[in-house]
Amino acid sequence: MNPVRNGRRFSLKSSIVISSLFSNGKREFRYPLLLITAVDSVGDGKVVFSVSKKKFKRAVDRNRVKRQMRAVYFSVVREPIQSHQAVVYIGNELPTSSVMANALKALIRV
Repeated sequence: MNPVRNGRRFSLKSSIVISSLFSNGKREFRYPLLLITAVDSVGDGKVVFSVSKKKFKRAVDRNRVKRQMRAVYFSVVREPIQSHQAVVYIGNELPTSSVMANALKALIRV
């Protein structure tokens, strides 16, 4: 099964869970990505991708960065995750996939 084609199964949608993830999660940083992992989640983990509207005013640019993050994330992470995660892009310029892949591999420790 290709997780990229079935990405909706792995996406976190609940605003309550997302807000608790951002307020209580464990943070790890590797430029240009910030990985927030839930401390106490039960069952299958899901992931949310976020890009700041303050840094990228145009929705086209934000969507491009999110699409790149999803592609890199699901190419690096092959097995289902056990906890909820948030991947936040904090850079100022449009990234390359190789820079994002290196940062994500360092964060996830594959």
